[in-house]
Amino acid sequence: MRKPTIRTLIPAACCLALAAGAIATAPATALGSPGPSTIHAVPGAADPSTPPSASPNMVGGHKVTEDVPFIAALHGKEDGKFHCTASIIAPQWILTAKHCVSDGAAKTFRIGSLTRSSGGQTADSADIQTAPGADDAALVKLAKEVKISQYAKVGDVGEAKVGVAEHVFGWGYENPDWTNLPENLKTSSGEVKETGCGQGFGDAFCIHNDGETSGGDSGGPAIDDATGNVIGVCSFGHKPTQGDGFGGYQTVVSQEVRDWIKQTAGV
Repeated sequence: MRKPTIRTLIPAACCLALAAGAIATAPATALGSPGPSTIHAVPGAADPSTPPSASPNMVGGHKVTEDVPFIAALHGKEDGKFHCTASIIAPQWILTAKHCVSDGAAKTFRIGSLTRSSGGQTADSADIQTAPGADDAALVKLAKEVKISQYAKVGDVGEAKVGVAEHVFGWGYENPDWTNLPENLKTSSGEVKETGCGQGFGDAFCIHNDGETSGGDSGGPAIDDATGNVIGVCSFGHKPTQGDGFGGYQTVVSQEVRDWIKQTAGV
């Protein structure tokens, strides 16, 4: 069984390893169950001879309790397994990470639910478009329009700056070693600490939050607190997590990526 993926900056992943006390479930094969999704993992700076702590305080973050109508859980259409987090930006368009859809297989999205395997609305993919070059962003056209109360709004060019206060959402593994997928959506908050930190994964910015990204968070949005706009999608993180609140996010507000989203999805 594949594991939910996030790209590791060697041993890192891009899923929100947040939420102390969040509901966790073991991987299963039913629709909406954990199936693997990836995030790029980058090796952490911790002493490799020291085993990672399993304390929930290390991964931090917390369970989401208020509605997030634009959030979406990405599942494989054929195997029904959960792979990544995403957001809906228009009635027929989903924004996520390129590495979440790189296999080219059909996807199913559960939209507007705080739980990844029940509730909300579901829609299948009809077409997948990926950002040019190394940029880790993708747009998925849905087979039908999905009407919700609020779509995610993509930010303006240059909005992802150092010091910007942000919060992120995802269904990433809860433990530092990337185990225990939660059923309930998680969130963490902090600020953009560095830009241009993609390390070959595309045009990315890095965050320092009260929770770290891990496998399953991939594709989830980073949102500017001041504007409510999406400024990035989860792309990479540390595996095991390092307790430093790190997360790597592909920017969606560079001139190139923002233009591509506008040309492809019309928003």
